[in-house]
Amino acid sequence: MRNFDQFGIPVFGLKPGLRRFEFEVDDDFFKSFESNPIQSGNYKIIIDFDKRDNEFLLQFDIKGTFESPCDRCLADIRVPSEINKLIWVKYTDKEDVVDFEDDIIFIEKETHWFNVAELINELIILSIPIVKRYDCENDPNPKCDFKVLSYLEESENADAPVNDLLGQALNKIKGR
Repeated sequence: MRNFDQFGIPVFGLKPGLRRFEFEVDDDFFKSFESNPIQSGNYKIIIDFDKRDNEFLLQFDIKGTFESPCDRCLADIRVPSEINKLIWVKYTDKEDVVDFEDDIIFIEKETHWFNVAELINELIILSIPIVKRYDCENDPNPKCDFKVLSYLEESENADAPVNDLLGQALNKIKGR
């Protein structure tokens, strides 16, 4: 993983109050993480940082797209995703503790910088939809693979649905 100094938020010595941090990430960011399911994407990140006496709040507002094959036609598409997440960061007296508990992170009181790069990456990964599909019907310049879509349409218009054919084959095996 590369050095993510630009994603560090100075927490030590800051007076309580609200501040805003803005970041942008691209392909290089995603490729820096080992085994990352996203290799290509562009996101804009806005973090509202609310410093308090014994804790701070990070309100993430992340918007962008990542590249993925369409689950319907297998063409490479840009899938939009949006994340709004509140993370609490609380100070602890224990040394060498960086712990996670639901939406709360515990850090040492003497921490000078809090790096949000891994949090940004994790939040974006968690926003990946289960079905990555492109709405090509409403796009004037669709990226669809129309050959694959024609095969899908043929199978949908066949006399017996695929599930019925499978059910008939299974019934033959069972002897019904």
